[in-house]
Amino acid sequence: ILDDLGGDFTDDRWKRGQKWLWKLMEKPESSLLGRVIAVLSFLFILISSVVMCLGTIPELQIEDADGNNVEHPTLDYIETVCIGWFTMEYILRLISSPN
Repeated sequence: ILDDLGGDFTDDRWKRGQKWLWKLMEKPESSLLGRVIAVLSFLFILISSVVMCLGTIPELQIEDADGNNVEHPTLDYIETVCIGWFTMEYILRLISSPN
């Protein structure tokens, strides 16, 4: 599978770990853990999209000290968790890149 990438995956410990991580992130069908991560990623995308839409509904917003409508803190917290997941996934993909 990785031969057609053109990357140099030698057999030292770092490269083996990088290869394992690459397969985990890019080929979810390669393992159960890969499938779980793929499903979690999809769920985080779905949750993030729903929360962003819910944040625009005036009835779900609260007023701050100045009387301005702002996003509910719970929705803000959920969005922050989603952004954390996306950032972690991006960094793992960057680390696992063969080039």
